[in-house]
Amino acid sequence: MDKREYVRSSFAAIAERYDQLNTLFSFGMDAWWRREAIKALGFSGEGLVLDCCAGTMRLGRGILRQWPGARVMALDFSLVMLGRGIKRAHGVAITPIGGDVEGLPFRDETFDRAIVGFGVRNLADPCSGIGELSRVLKKGGRVVILEFGRPTLPVFEDVYQWYLSRFIPWAGGLISGHKEVYLYLHTSIMAFAEEHDVMAEMKLAGFSQIRRRQLTGGIVNLYMGEKV
Repeated sequence: MDKREYVRSSFAAIAERYDQLNTLFSFGMDAWWRREAIKALGFSGEGLVLDCCAGTMRLGRGILRQWPGARVMALDFSLVMLGRGIKRAHGVAITPIGGDVEGLPFRDETFDRAIVGFGVRNLADPCSGIGELSRVLKKGGRVVILEFGRPTLPVFEDVYQWYLSRFIPWAGGLISGHKEVYLYLHTSIMAFAEEHDVMAEMKLAGFSQIRRRQLTGGIVNLYMGEKV
């Protein structure tokens, strides 16, 4: 099974408890991380926003709470995850779309803003996905990428490694019945590109004014860039 199909089947397997376990294992910090990513969009309140790897559409719903006049398209290749999001988005103006970030089904320069929450590391070809985000953004549009990082602070780094590699797979397996998915979480974070490589890929894709902000001691990174 290739990475794309593995990720799709993994998220389908844990979709029912995905949001609850994210909140549990992050001690509720996931909500703050999303709020900071939404603020980083620097949005005016009107226009079209693409939420890629949207999952259950929590980012999309947060965007509309912040800017009710926005229009949001939420794209994910896991229809099971999108289905869970649709059930929770009653009366919310989000358009769910089944699709792959590495081949976005949109014309060039369609969106004013684009955001990805914890999805880039799951792509088979992250560079291709970042390039697609650039293609569909209007000139002057902004991309925000929220992704897990690797803390480097002494002691904190060791505690985090234990928590991520041992506790989360054990507890995630116990609660969801799919320990292998939470083992993949650790593996995917450790295998993901270094911060400077992500920023280099963004530059190669056509973004400028690229910057990074660490959240929670480096557990999460917030990347931002403007379409040239």
